Amino acid sequence: MGLENLLYTGFVYHKRFVPKVHELKNRVFFIKFSLRDLDKMKNFVFSVNRWNILSFWNKDHGFRDGQDLKIWAGQKLIESGINEEPTDIVLMTFPRVLGYVFNPVSFWFCYNGEKHFATIAEVNNTFGGTHSYVIDSNDKNYDKEFHVSPFFKIEGYYKFKFDLKSEKRIVVFIDYYKDGVCQLKTLMQGQALQWSSWNLFKQWVSHPAMTFVIVFLIHWHALLLFIKKIPFFGKNGI
Repeated sequence: MGLENLLYTGFVYHKRFVPKVHELKNRVFFIKFSLRDLDKMKNFVFSVNRWNILSFWNKDHGFRDGQDLKIWAGQKLIESGINEEPTDIVLMTFPRVLGYVFNPVSFWFCYNGEKHFATIAEVNNTFGGTHSYVIDSNDKNYDKEFHVSPFFKIEGYYKFKFDLKSEKRIVVFIDYYKDGVCQLKTLMQGQALQWSSWNLFKQWVSHPAMTFVIVFLIHWHALLLFIKKIPFFGKNGI
């Protein structure tokens, strides 16, 4: 693919429709890079598998034990019935900030040459669980199989859409449906910045505790939903 390691600045937006409307919009920054370029990402501010102001650790993804991420992705594709072998895998995720990270979802874009043929959505919840959805089409429904929020049951389905036409701007849409009715719309959007120590440092200064704040806001908005008397289904979403 010849893709560069890219830094993005943007936002995450959620809008819940039922039984009451609830919206949130948070400023974030994130990284997107080819797994084959991982060792090239190191600089004064950013490290790989070691502590720095910003960093990426293999053990935060995949097998969760530091094993080769490409092997994990290949296994997920095969398990889902996709036998096409990727020539490149591009991972979009939040970095660790001051050694801490929580990624509600990371996206693994799988390419064969210039063809984007599948995406792995690696989803995490605040209870320590993780689950992956392998997406091979924007036009399909993907059954919800994993507990994310205690305010939604494990039922219904997702629609995923990825706007990857330009390296300068990326947009990911995840819509959650039940009985054909949209329950929740989620959007993650970012504008590309040059990969440099200076730009990384500026993003950190602008968001000095971003990954800590992400976890705080998840619980803060959960409290707001509770105050709004949105039905609470508990940890297992049942």
